[in-house]
Amino acid sequence: MVPVENVVCAIGAARQEEVDIEFTFHTAFSPSPMLSIATGVKTDPARFWAALELSLSALSMEYGYREHSSLPGTHSLALCWGRCASRPSVLQLTGAEPEDEQSDVQFPINVNTATEAELQLIPGIGPSKASAIASWLRQFGPVSSVSELQDVPGIGPSILQVLSEYLVAE
Repeated sequence: MVPVENVVCAIGAARQEEVDIEFTFHTAFSPSPMLSIATGVKTDPARFWAALELSLSALSMEYGYREHSSLPGTHSLALCWGRCASRPSVLQLTGAEPEDEQSDVQFPINVNTATEAELQLIPGIGPSKASAIASWLRQFGPVSSVSELQDVPGIGPSILQVLSEYLVAE
């Protein structure tokens, strides 16, 4: 069985000012690193919601809409630093890894010799970011410091910080 890429299911809880705690179940799809589309159900009262998020590095803008059959629809707009609620982290379950994934990689790894598959094992690095890093290295050659990856399109300060924990430049 091959897992669907760029689709995440999540459950969560949220609390807002003057509103009781809400529980949510939602599914998010990210066709690109800059776009996330989410839909789900919120509780008390149970209602359907959908959201669209556009991201530029660590800055995101999210538009959401919630609807209930006996309540008026509500719109929301959020400006987020980091990640908005519609882009949940992937939960890795034991035995859910694809057979061809290299799970025995020992970090830190050398960025100059890392494969795209190895780069994808780093949290927050999916196929498109791994491809962008590998392509940039092929075009500009090896780096002497992981911080040079800030020149890769789509790599901002937050991703660079994660990369520096998992990569070395040798």
